[in-house]
This record gives sequence, structure tokens and C-alpha cells, in this order.
Amino acid sequence: MNAFGGDVAGSHGVIVNLTMWSLVESLAGFVFSGRHLEIMRQRRQRFHQAAEATTAQWWVPGGHRPSTDEAEDRVRQLRRYVPSAGSCTFRKPFPAPGQTAADVHSRDDWLCPA
Repeated sequence: MNAFGGDVAGSHGVIVNLTMWSLVESLAGFVFSGRHLEIMRQRRQRFHQAAEATTAQWWVPGGHRPSTDEAEDRVRQLRRYVPSAGSCTFRKPFPAPGQTAADVHSRDDWLCPA
């Protein structure tokens, strides 16, 4: 499969990274610290700046293993619409099933410091 069909003219495609985390706070802790933060700081030298969303977050039911097709659908959904429970971001997170909006807070320290 060629995920996202190359997405950008003249591109060699995109890097697909599907990881599953039980807490959005844990994911933010990984993404915005340590060696990963070092890489994030270099992203403008390593990657073309995208005009549209390139990542999406969503809650996955226990036992389900998302596919690259599903990831592509979620990113495209985020590109077409505002963030929602079906496709969200650190800037606009949504509660896990069974939680309320009061349980989720968008925090300034979750925004990329790089």
C-alpha cells in the first residue's frame, strides 16, 4: 500500500507512524521531551512544511488494531472538518469514551516548544 497516495506532488510518500497510548498526557510527555523533542526542533530542516494536518489522534476501542487506511481517513477527516472526537489534536483534545469534556484540558505545554 502507498499510504496517502504520495500526498504531495513529487514526494516519495509519507512516513506513517501508528502508535497507541492509553493516556494523552503520556503521549504528550513523549512527543515534547527528550530525544524526540530534539528531532522536533530539527523538523524544518528535515521535512517540507505541510499546509494541512499531517497527524491525527483518536480513541481506539480495546482490542482494535488501526490500519494505515484508518489513519489516512482520520487525517483527511481532520483536514476537512474541525477537530472532533473522531479525529483530534493536542491543541484540541477530546475525552475518551466514558469521560466528559471537563476531564480533558488543552494545555499550553502540549503545544510543540520546538
